[in-house]
Amino acid sequence: MGTQHVTHQGAATASIAPAMVDSLVAELEAGGYFGFDERYLRGAPGCGQYATDSPTVITSLTVDGRTRQIRHDHGCSAAPPELMRLERRIDEVAGTARWTGD
Repeated sequence: MGTQHVTHQGAATASIAPAMVDSLVAELEAGGYFGFDERYLRGAPGCGQYATDSPTVITSLTVDGRTRQIRHDHGCSAAPPELMRLERRIDEVAGTARWTGD
């Protein structure tokens, strides 16, 4: 729910065509989503050098009974570039720019 630095404050909803969801899920799986660490946060082994004041992205995916939730602080320099690409792809497919103004 957006509260700061957004074009729409409060809850917002939208729909995505099932074919787009299927395509995104396939892209996440092909990109190795289930193999990434669950935490890229300050002090976590996969974080690397840390810079403060960056956004944190939380994503989750459940497919065929497998679930992975990833908390990714963008201040972690060692997070996989592919994870960041997949996060951007989720935003593109979901059309989040309509709420964030990005």
